[in-house]
Amino acid sequence: MDKAKLRTILISSDTTLKESMQKLNDTAEQILFVIDKDDKLLGTVTDGDIRRGLINGVEFSVKIENVMFLK
Repeated sequence: MDKAKLRTILISSDTTLKESMQKLNDTAEQILFVIDKDDKLLGTVTDGDIRRGLINGVEFSVKIENVMFLK
């Protein structure tokens, strides 16, 4: 995967659940990589992580760090 493509699947930990869902949809990828302000990898998020969060009552406005898989 080239750097330009990789950049499209990076999100910050304060991205909302709804924004993450939109990013997954827009990129047609199955995974997003969650990074901090220094571009350090914090974890990953998939549509399954988001789905489980929603089933457990997580709101769309919650930050993705609440449902992501920690590395």
